[in-house]
Amino acid sequence: MSNSDLRRVGRAMFDNLEIIWNYDSTSVLNRLKIPLLWTIAEKDREAPINETVPSLRGFQKQGKPFDVYIFPDTDHCWYEFVLGESSLYKL
Repeated sequence: MSNSDLRRVGRAMFDNLEIIWNYDSTSVLNRLKIPLLWTIAEKDREAPINETVPSLRGFQKQGKPFDVYIFPDTDHCWYEFVLGESSLYKL
């Protein structure tokens, strides 16, 4: 389902899954002082990274100890198996 379709019909279709539709994690992340490790699928269609990555970059600029690794050419529930050097990159 595209992002626009999910925004249009998502709540009606998926309310039975007990999804918290208005949850905003930024207030929690602002209070954290512990290191966090984020691993992100670059082409995630279920949780697109176009909002997550800029937010995490902002936290890093504030000095938050957040390490973020993006796995290229991977989707949600991804896996990558590499022999030798990985194509993984860090923000």
